[in-house]
Amino acid sequence: ARLERLLALEALHQFARSRRDVRLDRLAFQDLVDRRGHGADVLRLSPGSYVENFPNITHSLSIISPDGWAYLRNPQPDPPNTRAILNVPGNLNVSLTISGLDISGVNNDISHPASIGGSNGAAILFEIGNGALVIQNSHIHDNQDGILVGYANSYSVNGMTVLVTGSEFDHNGLPASNPRYGYDHNIYVNGVTSFTLTGSYIHDGLGGNEVKSRALSSTITNNLILDLQGPASYQIDLPNGGNNIVTGNVLEKGVNSPQGRFVSFGTEGTYAGSTLLLQDNIFINHSTLLGSGAIALYNATLDPVTGLIDNAAILNNTLYGVPQLYQDRFGPPYDTVSGNVQLAIGLAPALDTTSPTGFPVPEPAGLGALLLIGTVLARRRRRRAALPCRPAPATRVG
Repeated sequence: ARLERLLALEALHQFARSRRDVRLDRLAFQDLVDRRGHGADVLRLSPGSYVENFPNITHSLSIISPDGWAYLRNPQPDPPNTRAILNVPGNLNVSLTISGLDISGVNNDISHPASIGGSNGAAILFEIGNGALVIQNSHIHDNQDGILVGYANSYSVNGMTVLVTGSEFDHNGLPASNPRYGYDHNIYVNGVTSFTLTGSYIHDGLGGNEVKSRALSSTITNNLILDLQGPASYQIDLPNGGNNIVTGNVLEKGVNSPQGRFVSFGTEGTYAGSTLLLQDNIFINHSTLLGSGAIALYNATLDPVTGLIDNAAILNNTLYGVPQLYQDRFGPPYDTVSGNVQLAIGLAPALDTTSPTGFPVPEPAGLGALLLIGTVLARRRRRRAALPCRPAPATRVG
């Protein structure tokens, strides 16, 4: 393994000497991500700030910063690929894992303005026809979209999955002045095979939904999904139904929330045989705009096979300041209801807004050749005086 690492580092230095016009910090990712022959399955980043134009990710990769935050930014809000800081193009069957990353600041209004359906720059764009996206112990904030994920197709050899665990998403979305206000979300997952969100803190969405999933199967457990001061719409939007488990979450409507529904199920069409288990959650309504209009679940499913509503099981939830447990657009039959408790908002518990992120974090198994980016960059700094005609380097701290 040590020999592999030394050979990879030497190949990197040789490439640097032959490409003096390439920005140093970009070169690290350009060589280690784009140039698969010199790269590795895992990029380990030293803590610090990486301000650069990141290349597209075209082969399966883990990017981790186990010892402290690695802050990823573009030098300008609009990425060169016009879409995202970490961009995985479509139909490659690529898998991507990130850990210990803080990603923010993406705005693609210049290249893709709202007038042509844009204003959707994302921290991570994981296009159609790929493999597994795993986000752990990461913070994604202040982008137009937090993550934007496509759907599975024939290129997704083992299906297409998304796992978000122990992470924080906040303040992703658009200002109210943007014509596409409400179309960008903290988390937006299209028709993947499965989506899992667990142990995470999702909050302060700007106009869109805190979590939106069109996955065939969604499991959303033990999260804090809070509007706080954000003017978000739904806490959880499952617009096409699917087979869903939503348990053990704290869901809060903030003071600025204009939308009465916490969980929306099947409002944009329904997969056949859709199901929803909504159990052991806490619903808290702090909105000053809703009056008595808060509803824990809105079920709009209409099964394309049976022509009937797809039943939701609403069990053992606790509601504070939420006068209506559920509303079914179609029926009978109606949802299954048992053990739910509705209480006054004055009895609501204080919100725990502690981020689940922190260090150290475990490294993924099967690392392959570890490329120590911090070491490479430190060595390059010592060589800069000997490399003429170099443009100004990207900002790099730490």
